[in-house]
Amino acid sequence: MNKIRKISRLIIACSTVIASICILAVIIYFYADYEINVVLDTNIDDYTIGFMFLMLVLFSGISFLLFKNYFKKDE
Repeated sequence: MNKIRKISRLIIACSTVIASICILAVIIYFYADYEINVVLDTNIDDYTIGFMFLMLVLFSGISFLLFKNYFKKDE
């Protein structure tokens, strides 16, 4: 049962890393369109970008904790 938990934590950690990378790509894309407003043709405000940074920190933190828990030596 402990082996299944470790593998599931690894899978979730990898998923949150992928989510963090995707959120970072969205932030870069938003910043590219933030000033010129050509590509997306929408009004992206500071709250949207702030929320995306908050989610980036949250997903990165969760991923870090899960990887730390996965690579922790069993005592």
